[in-house]
Amino acid sequence: MKKYVKKAPKNMRFIVIREDKTYVKIANGANVYYVKKSDVKITSGINQKKTTTAEIPLKLTKSTSSRSIKVFSKNKQVIVLQKFTGWNYVNVDGNLGYVESKYLK
Repeated sequence: MKKYVKKAPKNMRFIVIREDKTYVKIANGANVYYVKKSDVKITSGINQKKTTTAEIPLKLTKSTSSRSIKVFSKNKQVIVLQKFTGWNYVNVDGNLGYVESKYLK
């Protein structure tokens, strides 16, 4: 039986979901790929790592009244995927959601 492995297209824009020493789990829309770290280039401005300055809730939408998905402690590392006025769309340990930008450094 032959195994088929879906390869990520060259020069594709993506978001980083999770990374370890050797591999990176990335997504482009509904497609998810596992690639060697040496095979990807993460540019500045996207996938920027930041740290929480307080205990903060991860929100479903960009609103303080939005439902919280999870609460993360102070000094937790997050990956900023997209920036909005007053909010950042982030990846925290594989959980995606919104946090207020004033709580990130």
